[in-house]
Order: sequence, then C-alpha cells, then structure tokens
Amino acid sequence: MPQVVFHGSRAQLREVLRALPALLSGKAADPTGAVRALWGAVGLRALGLIQEAFLVKAKGGTDAAGITWDKLSPRYVAYGRTHPGLNSKRQQAKAKGRPGRPLLTDKQDALWRRTYAQALARLARQGHAGAKGHAAAIAWRAVKAAGGQTILARYGNAPYEIGRNTGVLFNSLSPGSTPAPANKDQVFDVGPRGVTVGTNVRYAAAFHAKRPLWPDKGRVPESWRQTLAGTLAEGIKRLLALVVK
Repeated sequence: MPQVVFHGSRAQLREVLRALPALLSGKAADPTGAVRALWGAVGLRALGLIQEAFLVKAKGGTDAAGITWDKLSPRYVAYGRTHPGLNSKRQQAKAKGRPGRPLLTDKQDALWRRTYAQALARLARQGHAGAKGHAAAIAWRAVKAAGGQTILARYGNAPYEIGRNTGVLFNSLSPGSTPAPANKDQVFDVGPRGVTVGTNVRYAAAFHAKRPLWPDKGRVPESWRQTLAGTLAEGIKRLLALVVK
C-alpha cells in the first residue's frame, strides 16, 4: 500500500488533506505539475487496458468487461482484407483482361471464357432473364470442377485477427512512453481534473458501434477499476510527497 511519511502537526496534516481535493479537481494551482503527471499516468494505464482487451477480442475472445466481437464474414475476409501475393495476381490478371479471375491459370481461364460464351448464347436464345449472371455461374461451375478457385474459396476461411488488418486502429490505442499522444491518430488530452484517451481514426466510431473498443461507463470491469485506482493511489502518493515537504 502506498505510504507517505509526514513530519508536522496534526493541524498541518489536516490542512494538507483539505487542500488535496482542490488540487485533484483543478480548483487549486498545480505549480509542480504533479496533478497533470498523475492524470497522465492514469491515461497511459487506461490505454494499456484498452489495448490489452483489443488483443483478446481481436482473437475471438471475451474481454474482462464481457465484450466479444462479432466474427467477420467469409466474404469480407476474402475481399475486404489484404492477402500476401493477391494484389500481384490481380495485376497480372488485369493485364490479361480477366481482372475478376486472378487465381485461374491461362488454361482454366480459357475454359471459363469458352463455357461462358456457350452458356450466354444458349440463354440469350431462350430469352432467359439475367443471362449474363447465369452464364457466369455455369462457367464457374465448370472451372471449379477443373480445379480453378475463386477468391472467396481460397481466402474466405483464412486466419485473421479482427481490426488488425492494417494496424492503424490498434496502433492508435497504443500507450506511449509519456503522457501525450503517441501518434497522430491518438487522443490523449490531460487536463487539470482528469484525462481523456481514445482514437480519432476516421472509421473508429463505426467500428466501435459494432465492436466496442471499451465498455460503457456502467460496465467498466472491477479489475480495471482496481488497476486504475492503484495507478491513482501511486500518483496521490507522489503528490502528497511534494505537498508535505
């Protein structure tokens, strides 16, 4: 437990303790900067807790507040995330005039084109509604039977961590070494009565609405409260040490 040795009378001690709430609430001057340092330390620890919980939820776990993030759909995993080598395959396929079929070999693509043209001609003669879409589906069935793959089939079940595709959001919540924004995407505002931390990544609000980055005020877990209370107590200890000199 934090301890401070006070050398003085009881009356002087009572005076010091009476002055403490005013310091912590910003109603009294903070000439030593100890109060700002206290709130800064609390902010750094809060960011640490938020980022630790982020890692748990990103891997499909449940954090201390009982929050679990919804899984990503296979379609989003396949088409909405980056995959090693896929961009170059797309560029090569685009140069060959088949941007939507980057995983096919030349032979498989020739089969796709041939099957598509034949199916489209037949369906058009029949006056089939949506002939192009149906023809493409027929072509893909033929190609898949020959070993061809779609992006969805290849990457839809790839391993992933939610929210860590680029690292931008995760890094914006990384506590730095000093009580100040660690990067341009981070919110770290130390005031005389507290500290505000968070992220200003442009898509963070939409992400948070669906997959909470931190709990609502009424759902802060007891383990977080105890951790932050410990950080606050250490800060008050340092503050008192300066006041009682």
